[in-house]
Amino acid sequence: MHEKYDPGTYLVLANVLIPRDCDTAEKILRDGMKQFPSAAGFHLLLGHVHQSRGHHAEAFYEYQWELLRTGAARTEGADAARRCAELVKKPSSSRELADLMTAVQEMQRNPQLASEMLAEMIRKQGEHFILQLYEAEASQNAGNFIHAADVYRALILRDPGFVPAYVQLSELLRQKGDLQEAEQLLTKAREIDDQHWRLQHVP
Repeated sequence: MHEKYDPGTYLVLANVLIPRDCDTAEKILRDGMKQFPSAAGFHLLLGHVHQSRGHHAEAFYEYQWELLRTGAARTEGADAARRCAELVKKPSSSRELADLMTAVQEMQRNPQLASEMLAEMIRKQGEHFILQLYEAEASQNAGNFIHAADVYRALILRDPGFVPAYVQLSELLRQKGDLQEAEQLLTKAREIDDQHWRLQHVP
């Protein structure tokens, strides 16, 4: 597609193709994401593509990416949150998604176990952005700060507009006493989106 198109054009073109031509829709969305990496809505529609193919875990990962990236107060994030909830309730959802929900439930009460479960999922299913994010959070909660920081930095490189990774890494560095870099990360996060939900309760 030509670069003159705006993000909305990519999204509209992809949306009209789902579910009858998911392959072309996915190509359009990935092209649009390259052209407009900060735009909202692309992960939401990628999730719709995967769900139309019956790949529920893949759909959930994309919906979560959109939700955390955009926030539930915004249209795309709210739609992503609704679709996530629907997938979790579906009796036909995959075992992979059920395993993910179990790991997420363990993140507060037994973060080390959650980290191990998520690391195993990553080993089997691949380095999905959301799996890595959850695994980093579980590792951070378990006190494995070095590993968690490395993952957050990798996620920021992968999606430079993903504010939650900046905030999580900032909180981790603050715990370690590295206040200067922690503040630099928050400054960058605010430059990306000073109204982002993840920044609302950050001092």
